[in-house]
Amino acid sequence: MPILKFANNALSTLVLPISPNTPVCRVKSGDVFPAIGTDEEFYITFTDKATGLINEIALCTARLGDVLTIVRGVDNTIAKPWAIGDYVNMYPTAGTLDRFLQSVNGNVVTEVTASLPLTSSGGQTPNIALTGQIPASQIEGLGTMAYQNANSVTITGGTLNGAEIGGGTF
Repeated sequence: MPILKFANNALSTLVLPISPNTPVCRVKSGDVFPAIGTDEEFYITFTDKATGLINEIALCTARLGDVLTIVRGVDNTIAKPWAIGDYVNMYPTAGTLDRFLQSVNGNVVTEVTASLPLTSSGGQTPNIALTGQIPASQIEGLGTMAYQNANSVTITGGTLNGAEIGGGTF
């Protein structure tokens, strides 16, 4: 899943009208929105200038200056036509917030996926910290290699799918 990017107070307006099937839009001030690279994106909200009551949420997958490449009508909204001067802003949306981990019944982590070997930038040994209970279904596949206490998961070591797993308590 792409990484979400953010900017504070990103507010702009359309400089050209767009139809519901237009996959790009040109805004007055593109530099207020985040620069995004490969596998990065951000949400924008179109709002009509006339009433401020009509809106559409789109997902921006590329930005080149003032031109945004967008996926229209996301987050349970419908793609609509927009006029010159209509607002293009970056607000928190349900789609944005749904992509963050949340606590459910005291369980914070619902799945951990990693490619081995684990690496980090700068050649440092990666540190992974997990807080809360991990559902038993997520550690069952480790068999006797792992067990869970009240506040930690202990991995005793072994081999999983050909990868050597070191021991430790997390």
